[in-house]
Amino acid sequence: MRGATINLTNTLAGGVWSSSNTAIATVSGTGVVTGIAAGAATITYTVTNGSGCSAAQQVTINVNALPAVSITSGVNAVCTGSNVTMTATPAGGTGAVVIRQSLACLIPAW
Repeated sequence: MRGATINLTNTLAGGVWSSSNTAIATVSGTGVVTGIAAGAATITYTVTNGSGCSAAQQVTINVNALPAVSITSGVNAVCTGSNVTMTATPAGGTGAVVIRQSLACLIPAW
């Protein structure tokens, strides 16, 4: 998921982490991978010994897009004692609506 991180490890110290596509996922020098945008990137760990010989291990990371969510009510203010129906798209999610109070009316904070 975009913005989420995972930690990759390798038992052979002294290697270098790299990403095939830093627009999709970045990787730190300690193996922390951060999702940037939806898509796939190959993360590579490369070790070079004192003789100049290299070995690499790769893993493909899939970054999923965040869901698009919107809340609609048809009104932008509701007075004390009144009700307003709000609809979230897509349905079935969890969360909270933040409401600011202004005098005798409640105004959604979006």
